[in-house]
Amino acid sequence: MKLKNILLEIINFYSAECIVVIDDQTNISSTLNKIRAIKNVVTIRVVDDIERDRFHSKVRIKFLSSTDPLSDIEKIKSDILISDEDLKIKGVLNFKILPNSITKI
Repeated sequence: MKLKNILLEIINFYSAECIVVIDDQTNISSTLNKIRAIKNVVTIRVVDDIERDRFHSKVRIKFLSSTDPLSDIEKIKSDILISDEDLKIKGVLNFKILPNSITKI
């Protein structure tokens, strides 16, 4: 069996749509780059901008999952919204995973 096939059996790629709320003082590109640096995040891109009282963006995150994709995306969410100010991605006010948006790629 080829190495590629073995890796594809062990690691699965998933996609989820989420709403990220960023304060109006924060650069969206810089924030997305910081989210890309989180473990298991492969890509993140803005799907739609929703302007309200704060800057809301609908984003699509592609991520790796070797077990349960819902728990893996929840872990990514907790890494984004971590309470430790030294580790938190500054400017992110909220991050919501849209229901039923997790799909296998």
